[in-house]
Amino acid sequence: GELWTANAWDPSVTRVVDGVPRGRIATGPWPVAIGWREGLEVALVAQRGNDTVGFIDVSLGRLVDALWVGDEPADL
Repeated sequence: GELWTANAWDPSVTRVVDGVPRGRIATGPWPVAIGWREGLEVALVAQRGNDTVGFIDVSLGRLVDALWVGDEPADL
């Protein structure tokens, strides 16, 4: 399957497919949680450093937007 990881010390997430890293996607500062499941076109990432939830376009492999949600989101 597929796994997404939030890289808290590096402003990025990593997409891993069948155990092979498919690259890092730049995010906002201090990404701490990511939400995605197979079939979704967008992955969500809690960006604690700027108090937002970011939207990653899965097919483009990049952050496309963010929504301010308040003080230091930590979970999705």
